Amino acid sequence: MARAAEQGLHLNKPWGDMTHYDFVVGHGGHLMRVQVKSTTRVQDGGYCCNLRSATGPYVGDLFDVFAILVIPEDVWYIIPVDKIRGQSGVMLRPQLSRAKYGRYKEAWDLLRPLSAAEGTIPCIHACVEETFSEAEETGLISGRGFSSGTQDSDLGLAR
Repeated sequence: MARAAEQGLHLNKPWGDMTHYDFVVGHGGHLMRVQVKSTTRVQDGGYCCNLRSATGPYVGDLFDVFAILVIPEDVWYIIPVDKIRGQSGVMLRPQLSRAKYGRYKEAWDLLRPLSAAEGTIPCIHACVEETFSEAEETGLISGRGFSSGTQDSDLGLAR
């Protein structure tokens, strides 16, 4: 997944072999579980890739995307699981511009689902008193912490 790192994505490898995914990819606080597959198998003018585990088909919500490397072409396909759920394999045709999975060829942007235009907050503005003593003078804080608007005498506390 060196190509993912080249794309500015952060990779995390789960500890041990107890997960159904190979990597977690993070970008902008969003995490996606990735199952990596590869193929060299040529069939009918394309490359056939098996989408099964060693024990059988993937069932349930085990990961979010497949990252499939077509080794002879050095081409990656980033395919969301919901686009191929239930299939035992896919036929990838990197040479065809209008291939069924062509839109997922080198689709690294699918691992960066949020942008500033889509809901993240690009900047937070805040005001702060310049010094601690100014904040005390304005009544925003006391020597014991922030003011709640309740006087110590209202709480039965003596100064």
